[in-house]
Amino acid sequence: MTGGTFVVKPGSLFPALHRMEEEGWTSSFWGDSENNRRAKYDRLTKAGRRQLEAESKQLRQDFLGHRSSFGSVVNSCRGAVCRFSRKLQVFCEIYF
Repeated sequence: MTGGTFVVKPGSLFPALHRMEEEGWTSSFWGDSENNRRAKYDRLTKAGRRQLEAESKQLRQDFLGHRSSFGSVVNSCRGAVCRFSRKLQVFCEIYF
């Protein structure tokens, strides 16, 4: 998704997933992976979807709020932020 620009390592990912589950934003279940190994899967809950929407909205507001500082750069990046937000939502729908 990010072309290697943003890499999340297991040491960061798993504690974050655990905290999200504690907050009630995800639920997890055990199942079989593609290679028939036991795997833990996480899925966004309704509360998690609301949180994702709120955080995405805040990110857009924060980014676009700096319009005066960034000038015309923001105008050209606005579409990229919206596309990033949508990709993040799709990622979460697929993996959570």
